[in-house]
Amino acid sequence: LLFITTVVALSCLSMYHFLNYTLRKKFQLNNDYVQFASFIGAVLYSFTPYFTRLIEPGHFFFLFMFAFFPMVLKSYDLLLEAVKIRLKYIFIIFLLILSHSFCFANPGYIFVYFLIFFLYSMLVCLVGGKKVINTFLRLFIFYSTFILANIWWLLPMALTMGNVSTL
Repeated sequence: LLFITTVVALSCLSMYHFLNYTLRKKFQLNNDYVQFASFIGAVLYSFTPYFTRLIEPGHFFFLFMFAFFPMVLKSYDLLLEAVKIRLKYIFIIFLLILSHSFCFANPGYIFVYFLIFFLYSMLVCLVGGKKVINTFLRLFIFYSTFILANIWWLLPMALTMGNVSTL
């Protein structure tokens, strides 16, 4: 129970920071309602039906993906917004993805992660007016960082796929 409470609190906290960052930096809102709106959004995110339905069958470790996702997205956005490619943001993304890399045993989650960040990059290009080349260079860096953070289990799995001997 303590473990689940900690992960739910972590997801709430990370979404609060992401929403607070987004509302202040992207939408330039600096009034008192930003913190309240961030808090409401974080609570709604943490208690969405999909998130909470993972608890009942015992998929506790998949909760980590939802807990860390807003922090990964915020770090990726900071990487996109930086004038120069900052190693600090790449290292933060690497550590965040490494901390919940065990959640990507299902290849569908890898595909969804890649798709979300591709669509987010397209949105930044279309709405934010960012240069396409710079945005997709940073997306390539993100994908490379993702693969590098998961190489410790992706490489052995790829090398032994279909090589299981019968006993």
